[in-house]
Amino acid sequence: MSQLTIKKLNTDEGTNIFPQIAQGQIAWLRTKVGDNKIMLSDGDKITEISENVDSISFPEISGNNTVWKAIKFDSGIQIFFNNSKQTIQLSDNNFSDRILSFDMSEDSVVWCTNHNWNLKLRDRKANSISNLDFIYGKIYFYNGKKTIVLNKDYKGAYPAVSENHVVWQGITSSDSDSDSDSEIFLYDGKKTIQLTSNDADDYFPQIS
Repeated sequence: MSQLTIKKLNTDEGTNIFPQIAQGQIAWLRTKVGDNKIMLSDGDKITEISENVDSISFPEISGNNTVWKAIKFDSGIQIFFNNSKQTIQLSDNNFSDRILSFDMSEDSVVWCTNHNWNLKLRDRKANSISNLDFIYGKIYFYNGKKTIVLNKDYKGAYPAVSENHVVWQGITSSDSDSDSDSEIFLYDGKKTIQLTSNDADDYFPQIS
């Protein structure tokens, strides 16, 4: 019977958590007091691919690409993308924006940003802001070359991506909690298609 060989990748004193693997590439979050980083290994060499930022989420990896969100000192929560050669910042948020979720497939990345989330939270009681205003936002799609907004005229949430196809749930009818109807939308790489149109709420689409 052959024996398995187990290799320890990290040798530092930090806490190494949330490992992800794809095609021999391994990404994880290394945390130390005041020093959080995204690490990437090809099995032999370990490389730090994140900037020195205040807080970093767990990474996602697909092919040779890695994505994560992080809080930058000068601009708030942002989405970062690494293709094993360089790290680029995909989003352009301000301090009051919040990234609610993100997903990736190969070199495609999709995320949902709730703009002015912090300001809405501060003014919630005074302005009777709907609960929906905290879980929906704008859907952004990076196709490996450029970033586009998929829902300019209505609220979207929980996007998922497979190569150049994106699905998400969106509300087009109303801003109030009582009579809003969530439907499912698909971007096929060229245009957006509304897949559902009914009186029920349709949630959490997935694509592969």
